[in-house]
Amino acid sequence: MWAIPEDVRAKVFRLLEQEKYSQRHIAQMAGCSQGTVSKLKKHIATYGHVTPLKAPGRPKKFQKSHQVKIMNHVRKHHKYSLRRLVGTIKSNLSIDWSKSTMCKLLHSRAIESYIGKKCIQAQGESF
Repeated sequence: MWAIPEDVRAKVFRLLEQEKYSQRHIAQMAGCSQGTVSKLKKHIATYGHVTPLKAPGRPKKFQKSHQVKIMNHVRKHHKYSLRRLVGTIKSNLSIDWSKSTMCKLLHSRAIESYIGKKCIQAQGESF
């Protein structure tokens, strides 16, 4: 769907905002098919914008607020394994990223080594 040229998407979006043309007229004016217009109209109705939030096949951008929440959660629960930590973050913070995306963030922040150090310290204290 996003193989539609940017200028065509912009034209269709402007014409749809005016709400005085039929889909057939919009398709003729924008130089695209009626199917393209209906897809964009459905997308706008669902998401409220014409451009995708992320490129298809690419990971979501990490928002700063999510990173802060995740880092605070990691500091509180540093004795968890990486797998268990990802599960608790997803359930407790209601962040709907995939496990691989979460692991990428944790790897990029060197959390895995942080967790490992804390676990070794905790084991040393318990003996």
